[in-house]
Order: sequence, then structure tokens, then C-alpha cells
Amino acid sequence: MLKWLKRPSAEERIAARERIRAGEKGRYILIHGVLGFGSFTFAIDLAFSVFFEHRHLDLVFVIAKVLQWVLAGLIFGWMIWRFEFDDEENSG
Repeated sequence: MLKWLKRPSAEERIAARERIRAGEKGRYILIHGVLGFGSFTFAIDLAFSVFFEHRHLDLVFVIAKVLQWVLAGLIFGWMIWRFEFDDEENSG
């Protein structure tokens, strides 16, 4: 079987989780929140505005959308970090 199709063992999952936790919180939020969630939703929102609302894309509109989804990505990434990793620190 191909290596990437094989489900990781419990020890491998725990080790991967600890590597993520040991890493930088800001990097996790940037990658999973801003780049993962924010950029995807920005693209979907922009496509929806162009194709369904027939909106003209001026610079102010695009900058506003970028700022909107960067902020949403930061909040989303922070929430994911908090729910996935901060609960372990506070659970005692």
C-alpha cells in the first residue's frame, strides 16, 4: 500500500500533535487561518461577486475584501489553535 494512504498509528498522531504544539502559535494561525481559510474564502467571495452579482472589481473593493478575509482568517486560526491546543494547557 502507498505510504500516504496508510492511516498513521496512535503514536504517530500524538507525535505530530506535539510537533505542532511545540511550534510557533503565530505560524500555525498564519498557515491554517489566513492562508488556509482566509485565502480560500477570499477567492470564493470574489468569484461570487464577479459571476453572480456582476460587480466591477475596483481597487478599493478588492482591498476591502482582502482585509476582511485576512481578519477572518486570523480569528479562525486563533479559534482553531485555542480549541485544539490551549485546552490541553488549561486542563491541568
